[in-house]
Amino acid sequence: MPRTVDPELHERRRGQILGAAAVCFMRRGFHKTTMHEICSQAGMSPGGIYQYFANKDAIIVAIVEKQREESALVIAALEGTQDFVERLVDIMQVILHAFRDPTYGRLGVEVFAEGSRNSHVREVLRRDESELKEAFSTALKKVQAAGQFDPGLSSEQLAEVLLALIAGLSSRAIVDPDYKPDQLSKVIETCTVRFISPISLYLDFVIRHNKDGSLTLGLLVSLSSIFSGALTPS
Repeated sequence: MPRTVDPELHERRRGQILGAAAVCFMRRGFHKTTMHEICSQAGMSPGGIYQYFANKDAIIVAIVEKQREESALVIAALEGTQDFVERLVDIMQVILHAFRDPTYGRLGVEVFAEGSRNSHVREVLRRDESELKEAFSTALKKVQAAGQFDPGLSSEQLAEVLLALIAGLSSRAIVDPDYKPDQLSKVIETCTVRFISPISLYLDFVIRHNKDGSLTLGLLVSLSSIFSGALTPS
């Protein structure tokens, strides 16, 4: 009689193995990490782990697939929003918060590097990037039609830039020992609104956030004239 598999226990064990593997990979990289180290970190025997994953490559691919699940949450958030700029700011803040742990970004860079060598990882990464780009581009087109997105920008090209910005935020955790992504929160918010929104929405954003009264009405009018002139074809 075949043994019945408990789906919840199965998923918990998979998660336990993937979590342990991620710790090992962030510590020593994909290629230096051994299955023995993953077993030790997970507190499981080799036989127990091999019931879930055939080899280390299968674990790596599963971790990349997990990242696709995170991307799916971003896509769902974009599809359900009526205010793309505000939702994008929220997404960027969540990403910045995650990067407060430098190992999070380090694992992401490891994944991209592995994609250059491992065809299975590369396939998952390309599928993930394609889905994200399509989601960003579709959302941008929708809000562009609603007047929330600068009509002078290409939605496809801006989607590429946004994805590059997100990837860059992760790699900074490796090259800059003093990297403090949470301190970039305000800058990311302002830049996102400024460079995506039409000027009228950007000025509305500035006014709403001018709580300390540091910007006078005259300065706001001057800003409006400068930006309007910059956006008007000569």
